[in-house]
Amino acid sequence: SDAAIDTSWYKTDGVFFSLEDRADFLGFLTLLSQGVTFQSQSLQLLSDVDLSGAVLPSAGVFSGFLDGKGHTVSHFTQSGARAALFDTLTSAATVQNLSFAEVSVHGDAQAAVLALLVQSQASIHNCSIASGTVSAPVAGGLAVHVLGSASLSHCENAAEVSAEKTAGGLIAQSTAEENESAQLSACINRGKVSAGQAAGGLIGQAQSLSLSHGLNFAEIVLSGTNGTA
Repeated sequence: SDAAIDTSWYKTDGVFFSLEDRADFLGFLTLLSQGVTFQSQSLQLLSDVDLSGAVLPSAGVFSGFLDGKGHTVSHFTQSGARAALFDTLTSAATVQNLSFAEVSVHGDAQAAVLALLVQSQASIHNCSIASGTVSAPVAGGLAVHVLGSASLSHCENAAEVSAEKTAGGLIAQSTAEENESAQLSACINRGKVSAGQAAGGLIGQAQSLSLSHGLNFAEIVLSGTNGTA
């Protein structure tokens, strides 16, 4: 385990927390892996965090408000069946103003930098991935599955995303019930996206998606015989 993991900043009845350094950030991930969801709690990141060499815990469920304050998390490296910073962003979750660089996220089943599952009404705003690689049978730059009326706005991906099945520069797949649609606005993909069955610059496979001002500047490669790009 990483010697420099600090969870002393966390209080169960606290409302607002500041993550000041790598030890605090690793403490945040550790608490998530232990089942703390940060429901009705807010966190802000006060510095860039370099995760080089860190042994990261399994991804947890986040229900709070995280403001990266424009800081960058670099060298985020994760593998395993479900590889991402968060396993799930619940309907109460918001993540904003957070950047990533030099990511290396490779899943046996699913992989994304930010979250595997983004529940309806969750919000991801002004988040970006500057460089790196994301790969899995189903892979998305920021998220794998986006449900219902979740929203991604002003997000950008420049990591290379590849999948045996479905890949999207920002999202792998979106699904929604009737009268709901995920909101994807002012998002940009600059990373090469390649997949065997379905590939898209912004999203691999979409069902009920509201897309506005989305731009793709990257190569989309489909290696399968009967896929859609």
